[in-house]
Amino acid sequence: MDKIITLHIQDTPQLRIARNFLIISVLIYMLSSLIYFLFLLNQKMITLTPLIIVSFILNMFGIYKLSKLGRNIRLFKYYMFLVLGSILYTLIMALLSKIFLDTWNFDLTMLHLESSQDKGTLDWLRVLIGFLMMGYVLLYFYCIYKIASELTGLSGDKLFLTGYKIVAFCFVLVGIGLLLLTFSVGFAKILMTFGGIGMIGGFFVFISGFFRLKQITYSIPYQVCNEDKT
Repeated sequence: MDKIITLHIQDTPQLRIARNFLIISVLIYMLSSLIYFLFLLNQKMITLTPLIIVSFILNMFGIYKLSKLGRNIRLFKYYMFLVLGSILYTLIMALLSKIFLDTWNFDLTMLHLESSQDKGTLDWLRVLIGFLMMGYVLLYFYCIYKIASELTGLSGDKLFLTGYKIVAFCFVLVGIGLLLLTFSVGFAKILMTFGGIGMIGGFFVFISGFFRLKQITYSIPYQVCNEDKT
């Protein structure tokens, strides 16, 4: 007869390796974001691609290790969906930018500048890019929700889902603020500021779950054989 058994992995060396990779990747990402922001304040640009690549590799390895330990292929699957979706989105945007704006570096402000393209083409390009951005945002939040759900299921820690919900709610506030800019600039800025701060707070709530990740639980089916069977 088929039964389900629940297994607990309590702060093992392999779990610590996965947790440490995830924590280090997050810290590197936060450091690169801080450096970029400081340079931006001084009106200077800096290339942080190496740091971002290192952060991504460590993060992917940590997710893979955690997924393998918890026998949860869905966690890694949704993570890779997000990665592949981001790569595809970036490539499409770069290709469109090269074809219509003659540059590989896409910038939204370029759509409002004078261009060799006629107005009808630029209008069509704006609509297409709008749909692409909307589709990517939906994919991003869907995958993050699934990842947060799987992490919560594995660890039993609700911080992952709580952090996601805070970020999603505050993102909606920012979106509402953008829509209200033409009606009430003051109120719109308040919403956008509150939403931006809330998204940062939600991000910290989410990643704090990695620091508390000291146990994972999962269930597996197994076949109980007849003891008299020879």
